[in-house]
Amino acid sequence: MKNKRIIYYIADSIINGTRGYTKIPHEKLVFGIPANPDAAGSGFVSNPNDIYKSLDSLREQGQALRGIMTWSINWDMGTNSGQQAYNEQFVKDYGPYVHGQTPPPTDGKPSISGIGDDRTPFGSSYDKMAGVSATDAEDGDLTGDIVVSGEVNTNRVGAYPLTYSVTDSDSNTTEEIRQVTVYDTAPVINGVNNETILVNSDFDPMEGVSATDAEDGDISNSAIQVSGQVNTEIVGQYTLTYQVTDAAGETTTNERIITVTDEETGSGTWDPEAIYNTGDQVLYNGVNYTAQWWTQGDEPGTNAVWQGEDDGQIHEWSSTQTYTTDDLVTYHGQTYRAKWWSQGNVPTDGDPWTLN
Repeated sequence: MKNKRIIYYIADSIINGTRGYTKIPHEKLVFGIPANPDAAGSGFVSNPNDIYKSLDSLREQGQALRGIMTWSINWDMGTNSGQQAYNEQFVKDYGPYVHGQTPPPTDGKPSISGIGDDRTPFGSSYDKMAGVSATDAEDGDLTGDIVVSGEVNTNRVGAYPLTYSVTDSDSNTTEEIRQVTVYDTAPVINGVNNETILVNSDFDPMEGVSATDAEDGDISNSAIQVSGQVNTEIVGQYTLTYQVTDAAGETTTNERIITVTDEETGSGTWDPEAIYNTGDQVLYNGVNYTAQWWTQGDEPGTNAVWQGEDDGQIHEWSSTQTYTTDDLVTYHGQTYRAKWWSQGNVPTDGDPWTLN
């Protein structure tokens, strides 16, 4: 029992910082003993039960040690001075005892999860705690104790830092910072295409034109501004500039050219009942089209049989327009090139479009 008392009192003194010893927390303290008498005769514990009872007493008082160690484990595989094999006696004595215990948890800081940098749309409702949690080895779930400092103004585009902090029962504090970016998508103007009209005909610059925004929806009636004039009484080319600004201040500008002519080009306006052969030309919605093969009833601009006249301008993508290899369009402020024939494929979805 002498060894048991010495082992217990030494360990108890260290983990509590008493009897002149420097304190080491019990969950970080490992009790070291020699593996055999040859390693340190005076310190060798001949009866393993002394170790068992000492560590059991500490565990019963709520101060279980991290475990048992030796600095001479390699000797456990050899022989003593009398050439007798140690026969792994240290492992056999203490292995089952140590491995049959549950080690005390590490006394560390709590951890916060789910706070990577984030993005949220302009005008949205942002929940700073969505998907965020905190845990601690000793205290468990500390999500409800998280303190968040900083604000996200979703009515103003920009980057906003948020600081998350949580403290466990041991006064260990963890602090993490994330950046939340409030973004806005530029509005899109539809129907702004070059057009050819006859002299003295009626022309409405807003006919077929609309504007949409990912955050604001349809903004055609309130946001589109048109600059420039078309004099339908004078033959020539006229440039119109269309501009739209959404609630977040994002602006999109498109131009179109209106050509006023005194004669119709092509063989006439498209007739859905007429039959057209390769090379036949028609005028439809102010654009000249050439038939690529025999056709009847296929609306120009919506079918590959008709090839539209290239006016040298890059137009906004249209879901009803057909496109062929190397055709260029604009979409959400960026220019895309068609890799092959396409109709209805949104440029941002990938094939057959690629950024130019």
